[in-house]
Amino acid sequence: MQTLHEKFRGLGEAVDQNQAKHLPRVLIIEDTLLIAMLLDELVRECGCEIAQVASDLESARRAVARRDYDAVLLDIGLDAGKSFDIADVLLERGVPFAFVTAYHDILEPRHQKVPVVAKPFNTASLMNTVKSLVQIMDLPQRSRFRA
Repeated sequence: MQTLHEKFRGLGEAVDQNQAKHLPRVLIIEDTLLIAMLLDELVRECGCEIAQVASDLESARRAVARRDYDAVLLDIGLDAGKSFDIADVLLERGVPFAFVTAYHDILEPRHQKVPVVAKPFNTASLMNTVKSLVQIMDLPQRSRFRA
């Protein structure tokens, strides 16, 4: 049986590296494979590149440390812990990010101004949040999804 880490391998790889260099890069931190796959697809539909998909706290911390992204979609509940320390680092660095989480009711006061896309989310809400984070509101959508 494949581990969750193995299932995530390959997500977030750019199809055309030369074309993707000018696109905004979004880091996805999500531990549920199907949701990560949906986020990956929707972020690409917004005209962005995926910097990486991190599926646990350890890989998320390494991905954040690389600083090779323009915005972050962050799930609060990852494996056996919460990602508030990652949110604090992103806030400190001024990195645009949004929580994509079912745990929106446990936000700490210092995170109250961070955008939240509550799970389950509709695609339009998620895509609007991504565009807002990377400030590309006028990019054409190529989505197969309906809101």
